[in-house]
Amino acid sequence: PSRIVNNRTLVPAAKVLHFMGCDVKWIHDTRTVVVTLPNGEVLNLPVDEPIPGFGVAPMIENSRTLVPVAYIADMMGAHVQWVENTRQVIIVK
Repeated sequence: PSRIVNNRTLVPAAKVLHFMGCDVKWIHDTRTVVVTLPNGEVLNLPVDEPIPGFGVAPMIENSRTLVPVAYIADMMGAHVQWVENTRQVIIVK
């Protein structure tokens, strides 16, 4: 399941990002999620290192790596909207 940390929604990296058209790899030695966006841009997201200007870091919970979905969507040029009453994130590309 997703998780809210510092007003940011974190989602399981592999499952959600693959659905968004990204390639996701886990680098065990550096505890880093490497995300290749559909446009070929590569994002390196080390666990427990806050993303500059974003206020949250990727994290591991219950053997799943969670990443901030809005950050990935922003990097893809998508519009992100939070719907408070249903607690949903809507992403439109």
